[in-house]
Amino acid sequence: MTPELLSKLRSTCRDEAAFEQLQAIWSDEFQALEQEIHQAHFQMERQQTLFRLITRLREPLELEAILQRLPLKFGNF
Repeated sequence: MTPELLSKLRSTCRDEAAFEQLQAIWSDEFQALEQEIHQAHFQMERQQTLFRLITRLREPLELEAILQRLPLKFGNF
């Protein structure tokens, strides 16, 4: 919270105890909102990763190139 906002809130409270109570309530609200933002970012990253994976799976396979490389891969065993 900005100092200006804290000053405005303090002026609306009847005493310091009421102001501290208001600060505690706002702090809890901000923490909850920050948690929601964090979860939304995580979900967005997850969906982007899934989208990239699905896009790659939909790409046509270069079967001929894969088959040409197979003897090279298995020749090392």
